[in-house]
Amino acid sequence: TATPEAPWYVVPADAKWFTRRVVAAAVIDAMAGLGLEYPRVPKSRQDELATARQRLLAEG
Repeated sequence: TATPEAPWYVVPADAKWFTRRVVAAAVIDAMAGLGLEYPRVPKSRQDELATARQRLLAEG
């Protein structure tokens, strides 16, 4: 049974394109409600990553 944490959706299956559209919209709505963000990288780590990138680019 559906709960607020795990809702159920009725998805029509008459046309595949529409089914996929409904499922995609449900996933997008669920993800938008999670408040996801990219992780923040500290400045010291950014410097390390930049150095590593330069080394890799120098290897060719």
